[in-house]
Amino acid sequence: MLLVPQFRAVYLVDTEYQAGSGDRCKPICLVSHELHSGRVDRRWLWTGDPGQPPWNPRDPETLIVSFSSPAECGVFAALGWEQPRRVLDLWAEYRVRTNGLTRATGFLSVLEAHGIPASIENDKKKAWQKLCADGSSAAIEANCAGILRYCESDVGPDGSGKSAAPGSGKSAVSRKGGDT
Repeated sequence: MLLVPQFRAVYLVDTEYQAGSGDRCKPICLVSHELHSGRVDRRWLWTGDPGQPPWNPRDPETLIVSFSSPAECGVFAALGWEQPRRVLDLWAEYRVRTNGLTRATGFLSVLEAHGIPASIENDKKKAWQKLCADGSSAAIEANCAGILRYCESDVGPDGSGKSAAPGSGKSAVSRKGGDT
């Protein structure tokens, strides 16, 4: 990645949340993967204390990378976190390159267009998305581990969107914010 040397820290970030029409979103979880250190931070936000972000939002040498930055920034706002100074939205960048050329602009389609294997099948991704969007509080809580794995699959440390193996030693799960 060409941007990595320019930044002291580069965080791949994905979140899951629920949002009603016109309502502020209710964060479910956040997974971040810092590229230089390999550190993965997994946070269960549905019932947990979010603590502080894994990154310093004021640091101009920290870059937050996501596939839908408005969604991630909406979660940061709902958590009361300061917005990061540097954000790269891969969906927007892909649209700049392909606008009018393709209608397939979802995460899995973009991976496929770049020859990157997806870590989840489309039907499974849609099922997790539906649970997060429409599931009851009890269903979301009961599926905590699965939702975190699904969220991590988009920012996994092997660089292909695959999640780390359980117990790999580089993942941390927290129901309370702070260093995990």
